[in-house]
Amino acid sequence: MLALVWPAQWLAFFPVVAFEALYIARTLSIPFRQQLKPLAQANLLSTLVGIPLAWAALLVVEFAVAGLAVTALPENVAESNLVRVLTFPFTAPWIGGSSEHEVRLAFIVLMFPFCAVSAYVEAKFLKRHFSALDAERSRRAIIMSNVLSYLFLAAITLLAFSFA
Repeated sequence: MLALVWPAQWLAFFPVVAFEALYIARTLSIPFRQQLKPLAQANLLSTLVGIPLAWAALLVVEFAVAGLAVTALPENVAESNLVRVLTFPFTAPWIGGSSEHEVRLAFIVLMFPFCAVSAYVEAKFLKRHFSALDAERSRRAIIMSNVLSYLFLAAITLLAFSFA
């Protein structure tokens, strides 16, 4: 899934940076242009490093969950549809030979942890940039800008999937 999700993240890079800069500028009453460079740097870091690391961590979790399901449960239970549905969020990082619908759902599922990692990385990176401001208010603005940008990306993705 990284081969599908990561390029999409790069395509969205400039619109996301512009949106987040606009949101943070309005929320923190800081000039928009002043936000572009640090937010571009923070988003570059979260896209270049954060997304692949999050995917790798999720893959480790997937192997652990799938391994437990395969070894701990009887074969007929481990291969049941109920177990597949319950473990699907944990298997989203590596969807092999699955249906188009499963790949699309995995794409959406991965947006949640990627959003969390992006918000964390960007908040840590931008902490020194916003040091003159209220730290908690700045952190909330960065997190909310990420949540809103990922909601926008999810909406675009769902829209694109509905027409594909």
